[in-house]
Amino acid sequence: MKGSNPLFDNQPFKLSTAGSGGVHDGESNDQGGLATSKKKPLVFGAILSLPFYDSKKITKEIIRQAKRTVEKRLIDDSLLQQLRDQKAKINVKETLFIAKDKTGKILWLEKGNPEAGLLHIVVKGHDSDFVKKHSIIEADLVPHLYDIVASGSVVSVASSIRKGRICYARKYLYCGKYYSVFAVGSNGFIVSAHPSEN
Repeated sequence: MKGSNPLFDNQPFKLSTAGSGGVHDGESNDQGGLATSKKKPLVFGAILSLPFYDSKKITKEIIRQAKRTVEKRLIDDSLLQQLRDQKAKINVKETLFIAKDKTGKILWLEKGNPEAGLLHIVVKGHDSDFVKKHSIIEADLVPHLYDIVASGSVVSVASSIRKGRICYARKYLYCGKYYSVFAVGSNGFIVSAHPSEN
């Protein structure tokens, strides 16, 4: 049984960066995407490349995008309980999705910060990479990452040590043509994700 996501309780997470000016509020388009006008979609990676930006507005846009994950019900209570049983340090209010891949590994994505999670993916510009290479709209980024994990095939798994911790690079093949690499902690927390050529 899938439960509701308590993520959006009017208490947005805080960014460690700061800036001002130069970003207009996005408006939802008919497809649920974000737009600065009726024609041109708003790409988070492009915003963050600006010399000056309003971190509060970027936070607002990320949360607005993430609200679509609530509609799709991407938090499975049974998987959440399994993570709790494993003593995983999961922040439920920050969690965007929990998914089990075809090897039985449970992964989850949180809103995160500039070092890990959704915000890290955005800061690195990988949101724009997925839009271009996987032909998705910005608002579908989180559901798309969920689908890759839940429905994709695991091509390879490689381990490495990052900042004294074991991190795994899990490569997925989705829909027979889209390759992606997920950097994952040993507990299943998604640190980052980006498209791969093969």
